[in-house]
Amino acid sequence: MSTPRRKSAHYISPWFCCAALLLASALASTLALAETPAPTPNRTPRSANVLSLQLQDLDVELDNAGAKAALTKQDARATVGAVAVPLLKKQNLLIEELGRADAAAGAAQQFKVLRNMAMMATLGDEDMNKRLNGLVKNAGPAQSFYAKMAATMRDWWISGADASAQAKIITPIKALAKQAPKDELLTSCLLEMMWVGSATKELATQIEDVIYKDMKSESALRYKSVPRVGRPFLVTGVALVSALQQPAPFTSEKWKGKVILMHVWSTGHTGSRQQMEMLKKKFTELNPLGLEILGIANEANFKDLQAYVADKQVTWPQLVDPKNPNWQTIMNTWQVPHLSTIYLIDRLGIVRAINPAPDKSTELLAELIEEKLPAATMPKK
Repeated sequence: MSTPRRKSAHYISPWFCCAALLLASALASTLALAETPAPTPNRTPRSANVLSLQLQDLDVELDNAGAKAALTKQDARATVGAVAVPLLKKQNLLIEELGRADAAAGAAQQFKVLRNMAMMATLGDEDMNKRLNGLVKNAGPAQSFYAKMAATMRDWWISGADASAQAKIITPIKALAKQAPKDELLTSCLLEMMWVGSATKELATQIEDVIYKDMKSESALRYKSVPRVGRPFLVTGVALVSALQQPAPFTSEKWKGKVILMHVWSTGHTGSRQQMEMLKKKFTELNPLGLEILGIANEANFKDLQAYVADKQVTWPQLVDPKNPNWQTIMNTWQVPHLSTIYLIDRLGIVRAINPAPDKSTELLAELIEEKLPAATMPKK
């Protein structure tokens, strides 16, 4: 199945670095294989920059070896594992060395340590399998928890061709999430399982459900801050409600039960200006039936925006950020593909479409307007 592509590397916040390094580095040391080389006497310690470059080189070698592609292919694991497992071991040793050179840089790589352990076990490293299973059962609470993460990834990939077997792993995954909803490494593990090795699209969606419903880590909150089709989305910020007023706090929560069209635009962008005339017609026609529009104004000059809105008689709110008027922050956070992007959100607050074709947009808007809320979800008057 095809899975969503990542937009950025796994993130670990600075406040988490020390704890992550102590816990996950301890686990890495416990699981390091017997052939860990002894330190070379009088060798000059390598810098964090040099070690980071070597880690990147190993990533390329692992990609070339087809390590991730082999995780769910039983007939390819042994062959690929013969090449990939030594590379994974080497990478983990480099991460331990990186942690000694730069604690924060080492901590930021700790997810990779856990993932590499899971990959080694999946690709046929029996010693790693035994060590993981032993730590799950016999280690202290912290090490046992992180070992469970690695073992869960291993089990997910091993059953990647068997949807029924993989479905049974969802329950223990939910248990881990409830046990540590703010854990950054667990969030990274869940994202990795969602992106790599899901037997079906539905199972990948179930992993994503856990992130949306149970995870509260910084990286989980950031993942949920991106509008995604089929997922709830709430907008909060500051909005220019009319050209004659100053910006005021705004939340789309007040539009609960309404259909919302969000329009990313700029006064200097021809395509989005042309869309504005179409949107004015739609707003006049459908606002009485429950349509609200929110402009996302990518505008460097706030006064220009006020003047344009007044001149063109644009009557819906414009989300603004006086401290960052060109809106690069929200463009990056939302992963907006380009100006003139349109998002359609239904009466339940679920994103239903991103950039639908013009004819599909009209058709879908009509469908969303016609949809009625279940009685239990109707907003109180």
